Amino acid sequence: MQPTKNRVLCLSDRADTCEALTAWLARRGYEVVTAQSLVTAILVACGQVFSLYVLDVEFWGGAGTRLCESIRECDPLAPIILFSSADKPSALREALEADATRYVHEPDPERLIEALQGIAFGAASESERAAFARH
Repeated sequence: MQPTKNRVLCLSDRADTCEALTAWLARRGYEVVTAQSLVTAILVACGQVFSLYVLDVEFWGGAGTRLCESIRECDPLAPIILFSSADKPSALREALEADATRYVHEPDPERLIEALQGIAFGAASESERAAFARH
């Protein structure tokens, strides 16, 4: 059964970032689940199917990229956006090495929303990905 809203898992160690992302995405019709610990995020990400994943590269020293890699093991077709507020050239490289779908420099919410909308149309449906994950 397909959910009525696109579901997004958001990982950030900053409560204000999670709150802002939740507000921005909810206004655009997304159902947002947030996680502020890596363990919780892995359990939630691998235990449920999400339409999109939005992960902070800088989460506890790069754990966002490790979560991206873990999600790829559970859901290889998942659209994943990594974001970072750090102004360092290695952030994009880290996102690409983790097999992220897109990288967005935070805190530009409109670029994040554009990235979300752009990949949502080309992504496999949740039911297709759930069936793939069972095999």
